[in-house]
Amino acid sequence: MPFIAQSSTDEEGGTVLPEEVEDGTDVVCPACGGTMRPRGPFDDGRARHFYHVTAGSGDSTANCSGGESDPHRKMKSLAVSALRQRFDQYTRCGPELTVDVPNTPTLTDSRRADALVEFPADDTNDYLGRGLIVEVQYANEDKDLDAVTHDYLSAGYSVYWASPDDFTNDRFRIEEMVVAFDKRADTAFAASWADPPEVDPPEKYLERFVNGDSLTFSDPNPDCDHTWKYGGSDLHDRDFCKHCRLERWKERAVDAYIYDESTIKTSSDLADRAAQAAFEQREKEEKKEDHQHVWEPRGENRYRCRCGARLKEHNGEEVISNDPFEDFSEMTTTDPQYCDHIWEREDGCMKCISCGLEDPI
Repeated sequence: MPFIAQSSTDEEGGTVLPEEVEDGTDVVCPACGGTMRPRGPFDDGRARHFYHVTAGSGDSTANCSGGESDPHRKMKSLAVSALRQRFDQYTRCGPELTVDVPNTPTLTDSRRADALVEFPADDTNDYLGRGLIVEVQYANEDKDLDAVTHDYLSAGYSVYWASPDDFTNDRFRIEEMVVAFDKRADTAFAASWADPPEVDPPEKYLERFVNGDSLTFSDPNPDCDHTWKYGGSDLHDRDFCKHCRLERWKERAVDAYIYDESTIKTSSDLADRAAQAAFEQREKEEKKEDHQHVWEPRGENRYRCRCGARLKEHNGEEVISNDPFEDFSEMTTTDPQYCDHIWEREDGCMKCISCGLEDPI
């Protein structure tokens, strides 16, 4: 019972499955070179397969098994035959069909399903969603199960991971799949109740950043009991840990945090940093005590010293501010800290008639 054939219309002679070929279409047997056609599936559960019309090289058709050389593709075809018999309403049902999976952390825009049955858009299945995908785990096939499952569930499809034990020589044991969904087995994920597995975006995503070598999706300092505060060192909206100074930001494109390992500070780094800050503060205070202002004109009745201090003349009085960032425009001798108070007694207090400062009795 052959399940693999060579196309008679493809110049390169690519292989085809019974589910990919319409009834009455001639294909070539890869073993004997004879002509085959597809038939089935059948009510007794047998999958759609090829049969010999003529044998090649004068051999009898009874002596040729079809030369099966790709069991993985055969199992895909068996799964599709079973899905077609199980569901009578669908828009697509076939092997190796493309499914769009946009906007997922895996950064994959589409995937090729081993076997897919897709329901009409106006008649989705309450349990299975937009469709059902059977992925065949065969040999050491390099597939990230969590990433593939995440993408299909995110797109609204249910997934079943079939093993070779789910197949006989001529059929897919679809009843075993139904039981797996009923029991919510580790191999079955229904769109109605299964959450997409958590997945990390591919590390290659970090290569787009200038300092990509120091970036990671996983916490590079898990031993720290992080306390995150908003802040950062560049144009990113970053958080930083107030203990170890590790910085991170939420990358919306992949819905994941990116950590900058280069920002981590050890205990000794933080101690050195604190000591340096204290030293610089003491130097500033010492310089401030010994400093003699040298005033330079900066406008009418306004002066500035190179240290940042400012002086303003108002009503014959001098007003000095040593804070270069203080709002100087409203500072006058009516400010209580610059006023030579003239006190008058009022109810329950003494009040300065110049600046309005009150002093309770």
